[in-house]
Amino acid sequence: MKYLLSAFTCLLTISLYAQPSILLVDDSKDNFGNTAFLALALDSAGYDYTVFDAAAGGGSPTSEVLSQYDLVIWHTSTDGVGLQFWDGGDLDNGHLMSYLLDGGNLWLIGNDFLFDRYGAAPDTFQLGEFPYDYLGIDRYIAQAYGDDGGLGVPGVSPAPGQPADGLGPLDWNFATLWWADAVSPLQTAAPVYLMTGDAYPLAGMPAAVWYNEGDFRVMSFFFDLVLVSDFQLAKQTVASVVGLFENLISDTESPLLPGIDLRIAPNPFAESVKLSLSLERKASVSIQVVDLMGRKIAQPLTRTELSSGFHNFQWTPEPGLPNGVYLARVEIDGKSTVEYLVLSK
Repeated sequence: MKYLLSAFTCLLTISLYAQPSILLVDDSKDNFGNTAFLALALDSAGYDYTVFDAAAGGGSPTSEVLSQYDLVIWHTSTDGVGLQFWDGGDLDNGHLMSYLLDGGNLWLIGNDFLFDRYGAAPDTFQLGEFPYDYLGIDRYIAQAYGDDGGLGVPGVSPAPGQPADGLGPLDWNFATLWWADAVSPLQTAAPVYLMTGDAYPLAGMPAAVWYNEGDFRVMSFFFDLVLVSDFQLAKQTVASVVGLFENLISDTESPLLPGIDLRIAPNPFAESVKLSLSLERKASVSIQVVDLMGRKIAQPLTRTELSSGFHNFQWTPEPGLPNGVYLARVEIDGKSTVEYLVLSK
């Protein structure tokens, strides 16, 4: 996670939509801190993000929290029991469904999350079920190790025609990977990675799927990316997949979207901070302050139709709010950007 502000920064100008706003959900429950490895890969690839620790908090981010982000990266890691991806109790996550139906973007990563919800493979899905409707799969075919004679999958390779530029073959920091899932994509979805290995019985079966439903997009890795053999492989994969989302999110922006100039001063601040907006034309604007867990701290501006020109707003934190880094999230005509605020009393 990047904190780019310094004590010498008193005025900061940002451009809208420089990169997607990203929420990284730690739903790993693995006690190994595996999501931190994924966070480092995001850092190294140059992406800013907010972490939501569902594993420690025992709760899913709400639809209100999710709706603040262009892309949600949901890491279920390797345990596959009691995951908040399934609302903590083997039930479909209503908050996540609401986010996707509202045009959200999801990258799902991890072993065993299908097992957590549905038990051992095989299983078949149909219209009206979460894997069919939101992940773009109609069958949960098998699990590495559990259904391959105790071997585990040696690696995965990009499927022909998959949509993410720059993806390469992956192997693991173990000889083979256990509990990765093989699935069958819908005809309207695309396999992204296929299981590989000489004489491996599940070779050729999809282990990652891209589903661009039109209203929402989901990339599902049915294996834990953080278990790759080399950090550079993780970084390259993160850059490729997030880049895919970034390009598609950018493509959906209206060419008539008004520009925005946001100035924040002082920053860091001790008592209050002024947020100044300059709009090229009339627009619907809201400003929200959240902490690094995505929790709402303040709403300097509820959704309001603003005229073109300059507009000033001030945020004075409630007494007792601890020093630290917060996020100012500005949304304009349904598109948004975030920037860091540093409270230092």
